[in-house]
Amino acid sequence: MDRSSILEILYQSSDNNGGLAIIDTFNVGQEPLSWQLKVNEVVKRWLGNERIAGDSIYTHPKERHEDIVARSSFKDVERLILPSYSVTWTVDSILGNLYSTSYASKRLFGDHLERFEADLKSSLLEIEPTGKFTEVLSVAVITALKMEAKSQ
Repeated sequence: MDRSSILEILYQSSDNNGGLAIIDTFNVGQEPLSWQLKVNEVVKRWLGNERIAGDSIYTHPKERHEDIVARSSFKDVERLILPSYSVTWTVDSILGNLYSTSYASKRLFGDHLERFEADLKSSLLEIEPTGKFTEVLSVAVITALKMEAKSQ
């Protein structure tokens, strides 16, 4: 996604004194868990190292959301860190999450979808036979405002 262009569209469509909020669960300092590494490995095995996302190849953003928002027309950019919380995933919820992304949607697997699912399930159950995978998420809320222009 071209975040700068999207921010400009959002700015133009926002009411004066409106704003935006971005919910961000990515923690740059957090190492992936063993099961997350396995998910990535299996997805790459089926879809390759370069994964299609929309009309291009997926790459994880290299810039933080708030840095891009700060360069936009929005003002008063703030980042609020919320308390961390635990999420327990199952194989089915991991698959559902993958399928909700542009880089691992069901359509990309074509006729191999069932075999991919069986591969992912067996690979994950080798790591954790209970089929329950926990991660701790830290959440940030990035806010910014569209300030009404002052009359002269």
